[in-house]
Order: sequence, then C-alpha cells, then structure tokens
Amino acid sequence: MTGQFITIPKNGFSIFIGSRDFLTGILANIGERFRSGSLLYIHNTAELPYQESLSTVHHRIEFRQERNIIDIIAMLETNPSRFVIIEYSPDWFIHNDEYIGPFGFVCRERSRRRQEVLLIAKYVDSCISELETMADKVVYVQDILTSSERCIPLMGKKTGQQPLFC
Repeated sequence: MTGQFITIPKNGFSIFIGSRDFLTGILANIGERFRSGSLLYIHNTAELPYQESLSTVHHRIEFRQERNIIDIIAMLETNPSRFVIIEYSPDWFIHNDEYIGPFGFVCRERSRRRQEVLLIAKYVDSCISELETMADKVVYVQDILTSSERCIPLMGKKTGQQPLFC
C-alpha cells in the first residue's frame, strides 16, 4: 500500500516522517525505482534499522556513519551517487543549528542536478520544521496504536493534539 500511494518525486529533495514500519515500506521500494547507479546512505549510529529493507540494492549502497554536519554537507556536495538517503539525527544540529539552512540548501541543489535526496525521520522537531520549507515534498504519516480502552497517537506535530479515545 505504501509504495502505491506515496512516491519519491524525481529530481527532488523529500522528507518522509513516520514510524519504522512506514519508513521500512518506503525504503523497500527503492530498488524498483533506482535499478542502476550507486546509492549513498548517511546515518549517525552504528545501528541500521532499515538495512534489511534495502537488501535488494545492498550491493550498490555505500553506508556512511557521520557525526559531523559539516562533513555531511561536504559529502553531499561532492559524492557522485545518484540517490542519497539520510537517516536524520538531531545530534547533527545540537550545537550547529546555523548549519540547518546550508544543509537544506545543499540537499535542494543536489536534487536539481538529478541526484535525489531523501531525508527520513521518525518524528518532527524544530530542525525538520525548518528543513520542510526547502523540500520539494514532505510526507508525514501518523500511526495510531489501538487498545481496547483508547487510541494513543505515537507521533504528532506540535499542534496540541489530545489522545484519541476509541
């Protein structure tokens, strides 16, 4: 279902926000969209929760663990990969919030050169909110857990939403 209704635009900078299941579904379709060329996956932690989703293109992916936003920006400017997946980490901007704008600008410019950029995140924070203004497409999927007593939102923007009761 995810692959049929939510697509990654061609030559764009996209931000997809949602649960692990949602993001896994999106990444599982990457192989169908990009049948050739190299892909770059930038992440911050030693864990790669979405690695299995990318098994069909694993041989074409370069995984890079980066902890410094300046290095990431430089990599985005110079790496020749056709498609870049960035697993968002707020740690990159904790003491470097002045790099949010340049990071978004580089992602946008790269996408204009026919090198798509997909930023994936589990939640929205102030950095993601600022980057949304620079993206070509933003997808936000909110999952709801249902119990016999009530529905509990897993995520939500800063809208002051109250838990949904069933």
